[in-house]
Amino acid sequence: MSRRCGRTAALLLLLTAIPIALLFSIERSASGYKYSGGGWFHECAKWDASADRFLVSTFTSGTIGEITIGTGSELEEKTVVSDADVAGNWSLGIAIDRRRKRLLVVYADVLGLTYGGVAAYDLGSWERRFLIQLAGKGGEKSFADDVAVDEDGNSYITDAKANKIWKVGLNGELLSVIRK
Repeated sequence: MSRRCGRTAALLLLLTAIPIALLFSIERSASGYKYSGGGWFHECAKWDASADRFLVSTFTSGTIGEITIGTGSELEEKTVVSDADVAGNWSLGIAIDRRRKRLLVVYADVLGLTYGGVAAYDLGSWERRFLIQLAGKGGEKSFADDVAVDEDGNSYITDAKANKIWKVGLNGELLSVIRK
């Protein structure tokens, strides 16, 4: 590389480094909240306006955390759901069903793709209302991933591996499977 090209490259590097450093400086000095969570990877977060909190699924531990504003600008996280019946599986998508005051949680065996299920928990007591295993019984590889709820309380759980959607009723019964 010629000396002129080397100087040009150094100048371009300097010119791009200054704006990037400025952006980092502004970001770090901006006021906001400080937070450190219990798990190392939160997959999904939903705002629960009725209780002024975030609910988060913790990818690797399979738990659900509650994040609230503590003192000053500190956010506090505590585990509110740790279900022994799904131990070893990861909690993924969550949905708040405000009408029925419950939280729907998708659980999956992310590494082996051999388990998929959904559970509902009471938003006040955190007692489990139901847990249904959707995948893993017939040997088909599955990746239960996310959940949505309709106005009748039916849950729809996506299977990202097998290209289908499970429809689960209000009380945890499998109603149908929609396949691509």
